[in-house]
Amino acid sequence: MSNKMFSIEISAELNQIQLIKHYLGKWKPSFVSINNLSETKFEDVVQITNYIKKDLGIPVLVHMSGISKTKDEIVKELKTMEKYGIHRVLALQGNLYHGIKIKKDFQYASDLVKFIKSYDNSIEVFGTCYPEKHPKAKNLESDIEHLKIKVDAGAIGLISQICFDNQKVYQFINKIREHGINVPLFSGIMPITKEYQLHWLEHNKISTHNSFDNVKDLDQYGINFSIKQINDLLMHNVDGIHLYTMNDWQTTDAIYDKIKHNFK
Repeated sequence: MSNKMFSIEISAELNQIQLIKHYLGKWKPSFVSINNLSETKFEDVVQITNYIKKDLGIPVLVHMSGISKTKDEIVKELKTMEKYGIHRVLALQGNLYHGIKIKKDFQYASDLVKFIKSYDNSIEVFGTCYPEKHPKAKNLESDIEHLKIKVDAGAIGLISQICFDNQKVYQFINKIREHGINVPLFSGIMPITKEYQLHWLEHNKISTHNSFDNVKDLDQYGINFSIKQINDLLMHNVDGIHLYTMNDWQTTDAIYDKIKHNFK
């Protein structure tokens, strides 16, 4: 039996419960992370989380960002999770969407990890990492040093930012292991099937390394690219794959059907 793990990220959309039930029942991911975008109420995130955890029996990570939250606001979210018996979190620095103001309690994601663990050490906290370095980091070396602080603070697993160059992923994994970071790493994959996604990547300074230049059928190319990338990552023994679905159920399903043999 394979020990590789397959996980996904979805958005908390209450009107998609039936789709969530159907596809998660088919894919049976190792866990699901629920993103907490600025336009999504935390209560909605918790409702979706509780449904997936309780009714579908699948472990769930709730995204929790610190950049726009005070300690009191984080405690309120933790108490809401506590009420539903939810004990897994993906701790993020977070992004600033329109109208969101920076708070000063959590300068880095590692600060949020420390705070969550001090609030309740039994909460399982995951973090993120950047194979091509965080956009605000001076260089990859200093970024890995900050990552070590996050892991030492209590992060038990890492989900990577999208990277379209597997060689950079392998180099990154080797580097973090050299720095004594030995927690599981789930390699983040985002299928690029729409033009707006290419613009989003550019806006967020994520390079596609010319992989998608002059592509005519972006939908099929993006699916095939993800399948090839995932199979190569698994051949090189990454701990797991984390698929950013963007709630595109059909695209995700097309990819899953071609990679599922890796997880049997």
